[in-house]
This record gives sequence, structure tokens and C-alpha cells, in this order.
Amino acid sequence: ISGDTTWAEPLGESIGEVARPLNHQDMDALRVEVERIAGPHALQGLSSTRLATGSVSDLVHVNRVQGLAFGAGAVVGFGASRAQLRPSIGYGTSDGRITGGVALAVGQGATSLTFDASRRIRDLSDLPVIAPVTNSLMSQESGNDHGDYVLLNAAGIGVRHRLSGRTSLSLGVSVEESQSVGVSASPANGQYRPNPPLGTGTRGVAKLDLERASGGIAARRDLQGRLSLEAGEGATDYLRATAEGRWVVSLGASELLSRAYLGVGTDGLPPHRSFVMGGRGTLLGEPFRAYGGRTAALAHVEWRFEVPFPAAPLGSFASTGRRMTVAPFLSAGYSDRPLPGLPWARTAGVRPVAGVALEWFMRLIRVEAGIGLRDGGFGVTVDVNQDWWGLL
Repeated sequence: ISGDTTWAEPLGESIGEVARPLNHQDMDALRVEVERIAGPHALQGLSSTRLATGSVSDLVHVNRVQGLAFGAGAVVGFGASRAQLRPSIGYGTSDGRITGGVALAVGQGATSLTFDASRRIRDLSDLPVIAPVTNSLMSQESGNDHGDYVLLNAAGIGVRHRLSGRTSLSLGVSVEESQSVGVSASPANGQYRPNPPLGTGTRGVAKLDLERASGGIAARRDLQGRLSLEAGEGATDYLRATAEGRWVVSLGASELLSRAYLGVGTDGLPPHRSFVMGGRGTLLGEPFRAYGGRTAALAHVEWRFEVPFPAAPLGSFASTGRRMTVAPFLSAGYSDRPLPGLPWARTAGVRPVAGVALEWFMRLIRVEAGIGLRDGGFGVTVDVNQDWWGLL
């Protein structure tokens, strides 16, 4: 090759117009277009009939209401269509209850229709405060169960329409029966706290959700959230509205993470739809779930940056990594209009908390320490990073 071989401009600029990288908007548009073209036909390559579960804890978990509980689920497809039957079953060895359900989902383009009936033991809070696997270990070994449970029997119909790759609009109508449940298990050490009375009978419920899903695990720039409106009719009628969001933005080599949650309900709000906060996962340094009611607000801001840290070898080909994430944070919570008969009270103003978090082992393990700025209470937690809770 003869002549001048130097390049007059950066390669990235030269090919930028013909080889631009994919971004979230490109992928969103691609997902919606593929669903539109596919119509009622299946889009996945997995077997149409298979065992299936949402998380490890769907298979086995421990809490003070059920004790050691087992579960299983499956997906039954119908040929090449986007119709699926999803049965599931569970059994608590301490309470002897059989739980589970069945759902029929039918998809057409970006819209899916679901018919379902279920019997579930669930925590009352919208906000997860601990990895399910961690909660099982702490429940069994030390008697520290971080849930407050209600038995829900429900049957309903729902429709979900994908507005883009990450944004969807959902509407559901159901009949729900809530029943109080008591402690039926014993831990290896310590003693379980009582489970509060949360059941209030049968209601008709309608829910409307607008959701923008997460951009993925460890995304450095992301905005996700949900707006929800719920109405119930029964022994007491109620309205309930919530707004929650999570925003991550890069600041040079560091990140700023913000989370916010707002909730309000009318006077007829049933106990299992009330709001609760305090301690682990919400206001570290305050007593666990000491505050709650029909009105709640919670905010959290942390500045995340990495520092060098000695790596620990894990066999011949892996290590814990040479970096640790440090994240000073501020949190604040407010609750009002508590419900009679429940153990959580109003906050009597804003409850601020300051602390620091450390994330190690490629951000898998998170250690938090926080202090309540009003009363001086102190708390420390060790858990898996929240990005992984949905799988555990």
C-alpha cells in the first residue's frame, strides 16, 4: 500500500453516521415493533411446557406464619400461540396451609390479557426491605422476620398494554378476601414478634398502573417508576394512590442514586393496604416498622463512588475484585393518620437518617450503617445488593 495512510479524523466520528451504537430508545422501539409483527404468535425459544419459578424463594422460604414453606410452578403453552397457563402450588409445614394459584395469559401484539385466581400469603408493604433468601435465614436462625403477613384469596381479570419497551399501562379488576394470620412457627433462636391483624373480609378492587421498568442490573444511568391508583368497595370503601421512582445519574466517575415513594389513602383504607416504614430498608437507625398509616412519604439519596480495596482470591480464575463502592446517604420519612389496632404510629414530623453503605464483591454484598438524626438510634445491616432481590 502506497501513499499517506494517516486518518484525518477520529474513527468514531468517521463511522458515527453509519454505525451509531444502540441505546435504550432503539431497543424499546425494536421490542414494540417485534411484538406488533408477531401478533398472537410466541416470541420465545423455550419449551412451551416447562417447570418455572419467579425466584429462589418461590421454591423454598421461611417465615413466622408458614414456617418452612415449599412451592413449585409451571408454564403450559398452547402450540405457537402466546397463550399460557401458569399453575403454582405451595405448602407451609407449620401452618399446614396450601397456597398457589392459576393464571391464563393471552397475548396479542403489545397487549396481554390475564385471568387469574390465587391464594397467597404476602407482606403488606409495597416496598421490599430485605432479600427474600436473607429473610429466610434470619427468620429461621434468629427469629427476625421482616414481614407482616396477610392471607389473600383473589380472582380477577387484567389487561396490560406495552407503550414502549419499558413503559406499560395496566388495568385490573378483582374480588379479594383478606384474612388475618398468626404466628405458627418457632425459630432456632430468639422469639418471633406477633403478626398484626390485617384481614378485613371481601372487597371488589380495581387497579390502574403506569410503569416504567428498570433499565437493567447495575445500570449507571436510569429512570424507573410507577404511578398507581386503586379503588376498593366492601365493608369500607377506599381510594389509594401511590407514586414511586428511582433515578440514577452519572457524575463523572461517581453516581447519584435517588429513590422516592409517596402514598395516600382515604379513611376507609383496609389495614393490609396501609403504609409502613422504619428500620431496615427504609429508615435505618429507626425502630423496624415503627411508623405507618394512611399517608406516607419516603425519600433516599446516596452518592456512590469507588475506592481501591484488596482483592481476595476465589480459586484460580476469580477474585472479589479490587474496588469497593462507598455510598454516603441521607433518608427521610413521614407518616400520618395511623390505623387503630396496628403497631405502627405516626412519625410526628419528618424522621431524617444519615449513614453510609459499602458494596463489595462486584457490588453483590451491601453493608449499611445509619443513625436517626432525631433520636440517635443506630442500625447496621448486611444483605445482597437490592438489584438482585427479585431473583432471590
